[in-house]
Amino acid sequence: MKNILLTGAAGFVGHHILEKIITVTDYNVVCIDRLDFAGNLNRLAEIKELYPELSKNRVKVIYHDLKAEFNPYRDWE
Repeated sequence: MKNILLTGAAGFVGHHILEKIITVTDYNVVCIDRLDFAGNLNRLAEIKELYPELSKNRVKVIYHDLKAEFNPYRDWE
């Protein structure tokens, strides 16, 4: 099974793309969203309610801002 990374999944366009992916394919989806002014958790909850069996084990949501700094800790040095 293939995996897809979808950014902005709680936004208007992102949640429609997520809905299409889980209804048309058998791909797993990892969603990253920073939940700013455009992101709305209700959109993701709606997809979970409409497609409980399709989204149960296939959709993972991570709340993170991709512009945030990375952890400077380096274990390999």
